[in-house]
Parts: sequence; structure tokens; C-alpha cells
Amino acid sequence: MATTSEDVWRLLAELATAQAELTAAQKETDKQLKETDLLLKEVSQQQKENAQQIKETDRQQQKTDKQLKELGKQIGGLGAK
Repeated sequence: MATTSEDVWRLLAELATAQAELTAAQKETDKQLKETDLLLKEVSQQQKENAQQIKETDRQQQKTDKQLKELGKQIGGLGAK
């Protein structure tokens, strides 16, 4: 079967349509990648903030433990008097 000019034009139209769909899909993928990157940056920042809060909480807990230990010593000293 010989290829006619009509066949060539039909194939060309199909290729153009497929290329347009591919380009649109690529743009959507790029958009989603940018959104994902932004979300990852936000999560990373939140993790850093959480880590800092955990450090501060630990520091405060150590301070409280030290104060409780000292208070326990003082109370024990009162009982011995």
C-alpha cells in the first residue's frame, strides 16, 4: 500500500497532537515538581524548628531536674534538723 499525501498529513496531525499533549504533560509535571520542592523545603524548615524546640525542652528539663534535686536535698536537710 502506497502512502498518500493524505496519510502523511494525517500522521503529521497525529504527531502534532501527541507533541502538544506531551508538552502539556511535561508542564504539569514541572509544576508538580516545583510544588513538591516547596513542600519539602517547608517540611525541612519545620523539622529544623522542631529539633530546636526539642533541644530547648531538653535543656529546660535538665534545669528542672537539677532544681528538683536541689529542692530534695533542702527538704532532706530540714528533716534532719
